[in-house]
Amino acid sequence: MAGFETAVDLDGLMSLLSEHLYSTPDVAIRELVQNAHDSITRRAILDQSAPPGRIDVVTEPAKQRIIIRDNGAGLSEPEFHTFLATVGVGASRGLRDLFESEDIIGYFGLGFLSAFTISDEVSVTSTSMATPTEAHRYSSSDAFTYTIDPATVGPIGTEVVLNLKPSHVEFADPSVANRLLERYCQLLPIDIYLNGSGPINLSPPWRNVGQLGTGPATPGGSDPGDLEFAGQFENRFEPLAAIRIGSPDGLYCGVLWIHGGSTYGNADNRWVSAYVRGMLLAENDIDLLPRWAGFVSGVVESTSLSPTASRETLRKDANYVEVQAAIAEDLIVGLQRIAASEPALWRRILRRHSESLIGAALGDSRLFDQVCEQVEIPSSAGDLAAHRLVVENHIYVTTGVKRGFEELLFVARGLPIASGDRYGVLEFLRRYVQDRGLRLIEIGSDSASAAIFTPARLDDEATSWLQAELGSETEKVVLSNFEPPNIALVVIPDRQAELHQRLQSDEIDRSAGSAMAALARLHTAEAVDRPMAWVHLNATCPTIQHLLAVRTHNPVGAMRAVTFLRAFKAAVLATDGEQDNQGGLDEAMGDALAMIDGLLLDGTEGVERGQGN
Repeated sequence: MAGFETAVDLDGLMSLLSEHLYSTPDVAIRELVQNAHDSITRRAILDQSAPPGRIDVVTEPAKQRIIIRDNGAGLSEPEFHTFLATVGVGASRGLRDLFESEDIIGYFGLGFLSAFTISDEVSVTSTSMATPTEAHRYSSSDAFTYTIDPATVGPIGTEVVLNLKPSHVEFADPSVANRLLERYCQLLPIDIYLNGSGPINLSPPWRNVGQLGTGPATPGGSDPGDLEFAGQFENRFEPLAAIRIGSPDGLYCGVLWIHGGSTYGNADNRWVSAYVRGMLLAENDIDLLPRWAGFVSGVVESTSLSPTASRETLRKDANYVEVQAAIAEDLIVGLQRIAASEPALWRRILRRHSESLIGAALGDSRLFDQVCEQVEIPSSAGDLAAHRLVVENHIYVTTGVKRGFEELLFVARGLPIASGDRYGVLEFLRRYVQDRGLRLIEIGSDSASAAIFTPARLDDEATSWLQAELGSETEKVVLSNFEPPNIALVVIPDRQAELHQRLQSDEIDRSAGSAMAALARLHTAEAVDRPMAWVHLNATCPTIQHLLAVRTHNPVGAMRAVTFLRAFKAAVLATDGEQDNQGGLDEAMGDALAMIDGLLLDGTEGVERGQGN
């Protein structure tokens, strides 16, 4: 079998790497500062007597150029060819592998190409620590061809000059350069100066006890320095509390903070800036935080997280998953420590994030145990702690957005109803009652109806008459005892029958697979013969008692009463919003108004007869 070699379009490859690898030209500055950082680190590793590292960024708006200088190891002439002019070969990766140093940032040997996305011409002048009596200058306008010439010998180090394209002259603006340096580079451990001023670097609090990863992990610490650091990064909310995170083996460090602004339910305000060895790589990698932590922001620095080739996102590899799980653990431990040691602060957190913590508690049993008696559950009686919802070993909860008359009856009896349609509430209460041997009554279920409606005795003939006069093919009329007695009837939709009807519709077949639809129908098969709604006539209501007493010897009066009850039932259905009943309401109200007109006419005739006599 013949063998062939894959052809490479060098021009196309270089264009792809230099123009399309990065999502924004901003990263060119980051990549060149990173190269300067690694060069300084390289010199420190090779020469322990090397001077302190320093990076200078100089903007020259008039010349439309920007300059980046460092006092790192520099490049010899062979290294120019190897590291600048060979795509995919970088000094940083080889040095990291050789010395097993995690302080080196670069890896792919591609960052230098980013300079050509914003520059018409790039020149690099360097004096190498290996050949301090020689200097060389690299120059290229397209990254495809280049020249290397002797240059005037200077201090050991490198100077990169970017002659900016007309479309990118804003990078020579000092304010733009300052913004970019603060965004990407302010956590680098090597001092960076802009036009001689600086350094612009911040010293993160976890480095106060040593270099990255050497200090103890103290989740839950409320050090004022942590909160001050959080304030320098948080531009949306005031940080309320800070939690130091980190692993004893040094794989990651950082600070998380709780937002001071209130959050509601499933609002997701997570924000995490991820730094790899001091360089910002992911400005908002929210997946590093648990999904339930919508009220948390943070800064994470790591030596184990790996960037993608563009160095703008992180690889979701095994190390990422490990750090992700460890951060979740630190956050839970931190919240527990705040609750235990800073009760006033914990109360403030609860007030602002009670709804979010309801959902968060479902993610971890320790957090649930911590907050289950403290978070407030939205209910018909306002926001209440879970134990205040307990009535005779029951907690009542509504499970739908629509508010039916059944709920009003519970409220009329003084029973608080938890809002189970709010984020996390229903599952939270299910777990709460299970742990305490209580019972959860979901309004709209058979158990809820049984808790409020007691069947009343009625003979078959009277039952048939009520069904014929007040019911329908989809509504079942029953006589029940319930409070308060001044409510003549209520209409309770049958939730299971409603679900069965929805599952039988064509919509379920369009939105779900046939197997899933068949399984769902199987679970609701018993609802086939159930009515769509139950009309509960109140046997404790004097009007209903009067109707049943006179229906045989005063059929005219009974039918007048039934006419009004039909209108009232239609009004209940329309107000309850459970079905489109506007046509039935119009007809029933028309009959009721005609009956009122008749009563008014009867009364008028009586008055006239009295006056005539």
